[in-house]
Amino acid sequence: MALRGTTKQLVHSIDMLSKVQWNINRPLKRFVNDPVGLRSLMARHEALISGSFALQFFARIENGTKALAQHLIKNEGYTVASRKIMMGSDLYAHHTDFIERVTTLTQGNDESDEIKIQLIATKSPPIEMILTTFYTTAVVNIVSWDCAYSIFPDVTFVKKKTYQLQPLSHYYSSLLKKYHRRGWTCLQVPRDDDRKWTSSLQTYGSRRVGDPKCWKMELDTADVESGPPSSILELPFLISKHSHYDSKSFEIELVRKFQR
Repeated sequence: MALRGTTKQLVHSIDMLSKVQWNINRPLKRFVNDPVGLRSLMARHEALISGSFALQFFARIENGTKALAQHLIKNEGYTVASRKIMMGSDLYAHHTDFIERVTTLTQGNDESDEIKIQLIATKSPPIEMILTTFYTTAVVNIVSWDCAYSIFPDVTFVKKKTYQLQPLSHYYSSLLKKYHRRGWTCLQVPRDDDRKWTSSLQTYGSRRVGDPKCWKMELDTADVESGPPSSILELPFLISKHSHYDSKSFEIELVRKFQR
């Protein structure tokens, strides 16, 4: 994506490469038979995809929630494995101020071939929850119906490192181990000799979803029923050292909340 901006002669070739290497419909086919239909529903209900899928999409690793759930159950063969309302010691129990309901859908006969989708109904727009509650920089990636954003691409994909966005605890430590096993180095704050690779983690001035420090990718929307443009997601935010636990992690604070 950075190469695309160096010369106009490369624009066409890179655009063609992007359509092949970052075709969002291809990885979605692992989960649904009709990715275009799913994306049309995402546009209609202003839904976002984040977490492991969005990270794997950027890394090119193959591997209205009620309406979405009904679509997946009726047309895609999923069953409802659980409906959780902030119970237990999982991630969602840590964010009761943001999450209204979690529906987990599964497909497959055993754990070895099980495919899982979690639909999270948020009390506020999902972009606000993603920016302010996710626990490490590597997972702050967003896929909408027409665009994909990576907020910290330099550290995540160039240096293969991830930095804490929540104070370290036993629970978050167990989550970070998953990304350590996948090849990311999990750190608290950048060392002095590493700061030239971490411009996306600057702690002065404000940033914005979709700014030059992001990777922003416009997705092929052929046959997708359009919805609000993803430019409405491009909120300004500040990055600072966390105000607790000796400032050994970062935190993101919204400058302005989501507005239609």
